[in-house]
Amino acid sequence: MPPASTRDKASLPVPLRQFPPLLNKILLRERKSLFYLMQRMPGPGGKINSYIYQLAYGELLPSPWRCDMIADVLRLDGDLRTALHRAAALDHGFKIGAPPL
Repeated sequence: MPPASTRDKASLPVPLRQFPPLLNKILLRERKSLFYLMQRMPGPGGKINSYIYQLAYGELLPSPWRCDMIADVLRLDGDLRTALHRAAALDHGFKIGAPPL
């Protein structure tokens, strides 16, 4: 196997993130799909769809503003909203406890 410096970036493992699996659990719990979320997020269709997809698969880190938008679209209560923000903060490197769920 060639050294890491010469390997393609796509072949490197994606760091473990807290937000994508939590978002997936919330979507399953609420019986909603990623497509449902994409359709209802405010913003230009193609751009917001790719952004949500990248968040769901750990390719981008969510901002607090987007966490609130996702929580609003899914009509999440306080605990799930807080868990979503906590997972996003962990992905950004904040040293806080793991999200419940």
